[in-house]
Amino acid sequence: MSTGDHQSEYLPNNSMMTDIEKISEWAVETKDGSLSDIEFEPSLSVWQCVCCEHGNCFGPKCKFFNKCFYWSARKEWEKSNLLVTNHALFLSDLKMKAEGEIEGGILPQYTGVIVDEAHQLETNTAKYMGTRISEPGLLNMLNRLYNPDRGRGLLIRPGDKAIELRQITGQTFEYVKTFFNQIRSYMSSHEATQRRIHQPYVVEDTITGQLGLLERKLDAYIKVQEDDNYKLELDVQLQKCRGYTKSIFEFMMMNAEESVYWIELEDNYNKQYVTLNYSPLNVPEILNRSLFNGDCPVAITSATLSVANRLNFYKNRVGFAGKELILSSPFDYATQSCVYIPKGMPDPRDNFYESSISEQVKRYVMKTAGKAFVLFTSYHLLSKVKQMTADYFADRGITLLAQGSGISRSNMLKIFKEDVNSVIFGTTSFWMGVDVPGEALSNVIITKLPFAVPSEPMIEARLDKIKQEGKNPFMEYSLPEAVLKFKQGIGRLIRSKSDSGIIVLLDNRVITKRYGKIFLDSLPPCPIKIV
Repeated sequence: MSTGDHQSEYLPNNSMMTDIEKISEWAVETKDGSLSDIEFEPSLSVWQCVCCEHGNCFGPKCKFFNKCFYWSARKEWEKSNLLVTNHALFLSDLKMKAEGEIEGGILPQYTGVIVDEAHQLETNTAKYMGTRISEPGLLNMLNRLYNPDRGRGLLIRPGDKAIELRQITGQTFEYVKTFFNQIRSYMSSHEATQRRIHQPYVVEDTITGQLGLLERKLDAYIKVQEDDNYKLELDVQLQKCRGYTKSIFEFMMMNAEESVYWIELEDNYNKQYVTLNYSPLNVPEILNRSLFNGDCPVAITSATLSVANRLNFYKNRVGFAGKELILSSPFDYATQSCVYIPKGMPDPRDNFYESSISEQVKRYVMKTAGKAFVLFTSYHLLSKVKQMTADYFADRGITLLAQGSGISRSNMLKIFKEDVNSVIFGTTSFWMGVDVPGEALSNVIITKLPFAVPSEPMIEARLDKIKQEGKNPFMEYSLPEAVLKFKQGIGRLIRSKSDSGIIVLLDNRVITKRYGKIFLDSLPPCPIKIV
C-alpha cells in the first residue's frame, strides 16, 4: 500500500490512518514485509487491514504482484529443499487442507516435518484450527463494499442493481450494530470482558439472515459484471461475507462437537469491540488425522517437553504415540548459574505481595546492574511493579523497558541488547522464544509461578473435560502445564556455554507447597540458595 493509494473510507476508523501511514513508510524500507520487522506495534485491527491472508489477494492480476512480499516468499519456498515456517502458517495450511479451502493448501508439498518449540503445539493447534469472528473485521468488509456515512465503496457504480446492493449493505450495518450491541449488553450484565458460553443463542440471532441476503444479492451482481479486476475484488468480499455468515451461525448454534465457545471485549481506539471465538478441545484427534497420520515422518522437539523427566503429559495432550528420547543439556549449569529464593516472601494472595515483589525486584536487578528479565504472569502485576520501581531504576541509570508500553517485542530486545544497563518487564511472550546470549541477559526473575488462569475459557474447558473423565484437573493439567512454562522462563538465562547469571524465584510456594518440589526438581542442576 502506498500513501497515494490508500482509501481511508474503507477503514473502520479514521484514527487508524496514523498507523497506516507508518506502515506505508515502513513498506518502502522493509526487506521481507513481515510483522516482526516493524519497529513499532501497530494495532491488530490495522494490521488485519493491510496484511496478506487467504481470500484478499489478487495474485498475478494485482498491479503490485512483482513487488509483493508474500509472492516473493512463495517463489522462494517453491524452489527450496528446506522450508522454515512458524506454527501459525503451518497449522493454517493443515486446516485449509482438511477443510478443502485451497486445493493443495498454502505450503508446497513436503516429505517430512520437524516441529520445533513443540511445547506450544496444543495451544497453537486449538487457536489456528479454531474460529475467531471479529466485529471490526466484519465492519471493514461492509465498509469495503459501501460506507453509507461517506458514500464511498466498491458499490459506487451506476444501475439499479448497484443501488439495491448499497441499500442492503446500509441495512446490514444496522443489523450488525444491533447484534453486537446485544452482546455488549449481555457482557455488561455479567460485568465481564471475557466469558465462556455454555448454551446456544446467547443473544437473538439478528444477523445471519441479513448477511445471507447480502451474500445472494452480491453473488448475482458479480455474475453480470464484465470487468475481471472488479469482479475479483467483489468476490473477495463475497467470500468473506460467506465466512462470517457460516461462522456466526455456527457460533450461535454451537454445533461443533468437542469445542469451547467464548466472547471477548477488546479495547480499540477508545471503543470496546466484540470477538466471538470457538476452538476445538480434541487436539489429539485433530493432530492424529492431519499430522500424525503416517503421510510423512514427523519429529517434535523442544527443550521443555518433560515433567519429572517423563513425556507422558505432553504426549497425551497432543496425541503423539511415536518414539521418545530425552537428551541432557550441553551446558554446565553448576558453574554457569545459581538460583536465589527469598524465604520471606508473602503468599501471592497477601495484601503486601505487590510491594514485596517490587522491593525484591529492585534488590535483585541491582545485584546484576540491570541485564535482567523480570517475568510476570499478568499485565496487572507488571503495571503495579512498574509504577513502584520506575523512579528507582531511573535514578540509578537503569533503563526500564515494559511490555505493553507501545514498543514492539523485537524493538525492546534490540534496545535491551544494546544497553546492558537495562531491564525488561515482560509477560507471556517473553517466557519463551526469546534468545539473548551473552552479558546482556545475566538475570531472570520469576515473579510468580506460571499457573494458567483457571477462569480463562479455554483453560476452564480443558479442566472441565479432565474432571468429567474422573481425573484430577490440577495434577493432570494445571501443574504439569505450569512446570513446562516455568522451564521455558528459566531457560532464557543460559543460551550458550559462555553464559552465566542468576535465577530468582519470588513465589514462596516453591518452598511452602508440596507441589513446589516438582518445580524445584525442574530447575537445571545448579546451586539453590534460600536467603
